[in-house]
Amino acid sequence: MAGKHNKFNDLTGTCRGLSAAALGLALLLGSTLALPAAARDDDRSRGSDEKKLTAEATESASGDSDISSVLDSETEAMRALRLALYKQVNKARGGVGARRVERDAGFEAIAIEHARDMVERRYMAHRSPEGDGPRERVMAKFPDFIGIAGENIAMRTIRPREDADDTALAAVEAWIDSAPHRRNLFDQRHGHVGLGAAENGRAVYIVMLLASEPSLRPLPEPEPEPDTEAGPGPETDGSADADPDADGLSPRP
Repeated sequence: MAGKHNKFNDLTGTCRGLSAAALGLALLLGSTLALPAAARDDDRSRGSDEKKLTAEATESASGDSDISSVLDSETEAMRALRLALYKQVNKARGGVGARRVERDAGFEAIAIEHARDMVERRYMAHRSPEGDGPRERVMAKFPDFIGIAGENIAMRTIRPREDADDTALAAVEAWIDSAPHRRNLFDQRHGHVGLGAAENGRAVYIVMLLASEPSLRPLPEPEPEPDTEAGPGPETDGSADADPDADGLSPRP
């Protein structure tokens, strides 16, 4: 359990010696991992606006229907919390000069599903009971992802008078107050984020998945063929031998 000290004791109760009865805000060490295209086992752990999601982000991924269904099935309360978290994350990053992170539909679906799984199966961990961690969750949906990703999670007891902004602020500031979580949150390499939340009537589970690259990588434009010939020979107009790929718009096999 992370967080040797927490300046939000007035909001959350202490993060030392957490128990089910006294729990205010619980943190788990953030996890940082490298995800190469070949999905080699070289991930490493370090202990731990409103840019709209584009249609391309939700419709172009493999498993796009799964991504859309996850986002569409969210309750208004959890959606409001995610948006509040997004604002607080970028506000905190801006305060230390870190670049803004943009919402990513694919990573949001992964974060939401992990938050729901923790609620439904009553655990709080980066790894599921089957042993799947953030690496496995990302690569399962996006096997071609290449980049660095980091995950922070938190759990907070529900307070009747606390709104989404209050909960988001408490979670982000608790991450800031914990060195491993803070490293993930402020990592300059990250430019994309997926935020997820789920609740069981007693507590809300929060997941933040940061990444250096988007979940969907656009295909690079093919480079134009070099013009090595001055023009067609004297006995032809060149139409029969024209290279259909010479304009660089059609990829070669």
